[in-house]
Amino acid sequence: MRRSRRRARSASSPPTATQRAALEPALCFVDLASEWRAGRLPLRQLLRRRADRLRALPSRERRQVEELLFAYARWRDRVDTLVEWALQELPVDWPRPTPRQRLRLACSLVGRLAQLPTAALDPVETAAIAHALQREGTASDPIAALVQRHGFERAIVEEWHAALGPGEIEGALAAFDRRPLFHLRPRWPATAATVIAELAADGIAAEPHPVVPQAVVVTRPIRLDRHPLLTERRASVQDAASQLALQALAVEPGQTVVDCCAGGGGKAEAIADLLRGRGRLALFDRDRRRLAAARARLAAAAGPGLRLSAEVRDGRIPPPPDERGRADRVLVDAPCSGLGTAHRQPDLKWRYRDRDIARFTADQVQLATQAALLLAPGGRLLYATCSLRRAENDDVADALLRRTGLSPLPLHAVLGALADRLGANGERLTLWPHRHRCDGFFLALFERR
Repeated sequence: MRRSRRRARSASSPPTATQRAALEPALCFVDLASEWRAGRLPLRQLLRRRADRLRALPSRERRQVEELLFAYARWRDRVDTLVEWALQELPVDWPRPTPRQRLRLACSLVGRLAQLPTAALDPVETAAIAHALQREGTASDPIAALVQRHGFERAIVEEWHAALGPGEIEGALAAFDRRPLFHLRPRWPATAATVIAELAADGIAAEPHPVVPQAVVVTRPIRLDRHPLLTERRASVQDAASQLALQALAVEPGQTVVDCCAGGGGKAEAIADLLRGRGRLALFDRDRRRLAAARARLAAAAGPGLRLSAEVRDGRIPPPPDERGRADRVLVDAPCSGLGTAHRQPDLKWRYRDRDIARFTADQVQLATQAALLLAPGGRLLYATCSLRRAENDDVADALLRRTGLSPLPLHAVLGALADRLGANGERLTLWPHRHRCDGFFLALFERR
């Protein structure tokens, strides 16, 4: 598209104090977006590191900047393309934009796309952005148009298009354009009903999850980290997909359970609750600090009849002979690309390349294969990821069946009619945010006969 021949207007006078106050969220966005683009830190980690910069803003503007940054991460490539098109619309003698000025245009574009307030631009720049938005969506290739609108890599869009079909793919991608509500897991003896009632007494709206009834959905964004439900441990923050996975594992009091990739202990805590203070729970993880956090988290949940152990271990290494064939339940919540949580961490859309997925897959196969050795006869293994890539999910489940003596256990045998409503395919289930109102998630259930 040819540049406009309009002349640039003369430089404006410096902004007043009031004008600068109105510009401050945009300036903060530019500072943080510039640092994010220049480095390799995930956005959430960057925001924690630069918390002082955000705290300098009033709370409303701080939330505005965070929303703008997450929206920018969500649509990074789309916004970059729109900025280039907008620059083509500026007058030929318009000053050459600096990287920070490009980010200022990006801030305005993100505000329009996400319907968030931003500082006003020069009228010429505003008109250029309007022309760029009009140009969007003209791609003749439908896959290219989806990539452009939603910011996923083309290979991902093609894979999901093949899995879901043309009638569902747009909704599936659009679900990742919205920041999700968070879910609570009632901790025994609390129930979804008692948690909802306690929140309602404090004026906080919540409801049962439409797909996973024991999960509670807080229906508007709000911070609950200091609410008595959490501080007094009557509920924990846990996505409905993870809660469903533990329901499928069907832990019973008195059993021996192994969590092979315990991480920070969220699922291990839920397992401890299901054991009701009786049995054995072993936690393994390669990360010493995360494992220590998991053990501390579970200290209060472990009753006198629950034996709890935590060991720094690389699950890809075969377990010792004296540990084999002893576990009733094994959970392999494998490290993965995390793509099913891209609505929470939008930079996951493009953080990993094919070589990274191949590395994840090799580790996942090895983890699940070694974990299978821990199972006693009649024991069950649940393989799970928060990815939506076939290579990390079905391909690993296929490899597990080829490499071990495990048998598939249909999810209907454990979840009953719920498995059918969710669309389970035998022992496997893929959860999609647009279908199931939770994180993207995969689970596959096996048993040793």
